[in-house]
Amino acid sequence: MEIVQLIIGIIVIVSLKFIIIKIIYNRIRISKLTREELRFDSIRPIYKKLKLGEIPKISIIEKYANSLESRTLTYNLLNKFNKAELFPKELLTIEKFSESYLANWLNMNDDFDNFPDEIVFENKMELKNEITILVFKFKTYEPHIFAEKDWLKGYIGYKSSEINSFKDPEIIMSNLSNENLTDSDLEKTIELQKLPANS
Repeated sequence: MEIVQLIIGIIVIVSLKFIIIKIIYNRIRISKLTREELRFDSIRPIYKKLKLGEIPKISIIEKYANSLESRTLTYNLLNKFNKAELFPKELLTIEKFSESYLANWLNMNDDFDNFPDEIVFENKMELKNEITILVFKFKTYEPHIFAEKDWLKGYIGYKSSEINSFKDPEIIMSNLSNENLTDSDLEKTIELQKLPANS
């Protein structure tokens, strides 16, 4: 029995040392990154290949493009290196990009603080102030606090003239409820945020 406890103790100590070394290594590595390298650090395998003038494996690109977390970042990186044609065609839509923007916004939102488990495009709305709104429904599973609310609504807005340019959205929002916001509600929100809708 003492031998088993000794072995478990050694494993715990070695594991802790490994974790501590890894944390220290990562902090040192990140502190040495340039601003650009830091921006693309979460998709480092693609960035490293492109930086070396090589073509990343399609399977790696697809892996990151299929992730809600890294989809838009993957496209922006490929576009930066003039390799946007490598991005999966089936994901090259404003709806798929907007899913990623909304998911990342929800993850950073103080109340929701998570990526949704499901997200579905519902419809498109044209507002009077030349903003096009894409409406999504999303949900999360237990044990998340919002799981019991089932489907919630999210909104991504673009200048109507730039809807297919894959530029960053003008507005990302959700009232974290399943009630649809009206055109006038959305227009008021845009005005409150002082977005340059007509500029």
